[in-house]
Amino acid sequence: PYTTLFRSGYYDQSIDYYNRILATSPNQPEAKLGIGIAYKAKGDFSKALGYLKDYAKINPSQEVVKQISELNELLANK
Repeated sequence: PYTTLFRSGYYDQSIDYYNRILATSPNQPEAKLGIGIAYKAKGDFSKALGYLKDYAKINPSQEVVKQISELNELLANK
């Protein structure tokens, strides 16, 4: 459901979907990644950064580290 919602631009619905997962499994890494990406797509960079940092603690992939760096830069230039 997430990929269909996200690709269709339904970011709020994607966020709701992941919040329901995190309500029952607060440390679910893919939900943290997904919600972080959805918040970034919505332009809510500070929330996106928090979720992506949480995800990076579990899986510090090169792509996520790059996303965190980009968000830090965007927030610093606001």
